[in-house]
Amino acid sequence: MSLRQFCDALLSLGMQDAVNLDGGGSSRLYAAGRCVNRPTGERVIANVIAAWEEQDLSRQSIVCVDAGHGVQTAGKRSPDGSYLEHEFNLDVARRLRTHLERCGAAVVMTREDENDVSLAQRCRISNESGADVFVSVHTNAASGGWSDAQGWSAHIIARGAGAEKLAECIRARAVPMLGCVDRGVKVDNFQVLRDTDCPAVLIEHGFHTNRAEVEKLKTAQYRELCALSDARGVADYLGLAWKEPAGTASGTGVQATATRRQAVYDAQGREESGRYIDAGDRCTLGAVTAQLLIEVEYPTASGTRRAYVKSLEAFKR
Repeated sequence: MSLRQFCDALLSLGMQDAVNLDGGGSSRLYAAGRCVNRPTGERVIANVIAAWEEQDLSRQSIVCVDAGHGVQTAGKRSPDGSYLEHEFNLDVARRLRTHLERCGAAVVMTREDENDVSLAQRCRISNESGADVFVSVHTNAASGGWSDAQGWSAHIIARGAGAEKLAECIRARAVPMLGCVDRGVKVDNFQVLRDTDCPAVLIEHGFHTNRAEVEKLKTAQYRELCALSDARGVADYLGLAWKEPAGTASGTGVQATATRRQAVYDAQGREESGRYIDAGDRCTLGAVTAQLLIEVEYPTASGTRRAYVKSLEAFKR
């Protein structure tokens, strides 16, 4: 069988580590969950030694959060200049750190300000920290100005190991939470994916060259959903118990209570006359739409009804 097929078989048995006895340089070799060689591809292998070892679940998980491109990287902005990717990356990375630390993870940041950090230095920071996973925050772009290209994607160095599992965990949270187009998990030879020792994922949270999508990427509420979906996926992968943030409700599928009476809107953003969510109503918050409306299910005398609100400020968990 191929390396990919063999890896899938081992993973299905709960396998964590394998030693390849093929001797070639193009098969990926993992030890203690980390890639210890720099392969050129995937090969068919015939021999392997597999060993199972009890994990120390008491050790604190370490997550390296990479805030992607900094201010010095040219061209990372919307065509009209109203959106700057470096600002989004750092904002979402900081929010992601907050959620992960609340759930008990130790978080290492590759940058704390607007300035760029080299690709090699980002990998070095992650490797020297002993990170269990590496998550790089980005938004995507299509060439030639404004484009119809849209959607969320995750990028990994190869299929069949921890990075793919991590990416799929995040994807399972992000697509329904963001209500976005799913572009899937893709294999790319990016340096931050290739030269990090732990499972590494680069996430494109949408296209800043799409007029509708960039308007969402500019908003604090959508950025919070991006950070939440990333954090939930990482927590799922690491087996961390999720702890809901205190205060204002901010997640898709969250049960929340209205703190005051507020108007509701239709899918086009038109206020629905005579319909309201009353203070104390228990509601379910849904995805953010392209019009920056938040889906909500709320109780009425005749049963549950679905509509939209324009802000999450008047909801508490």
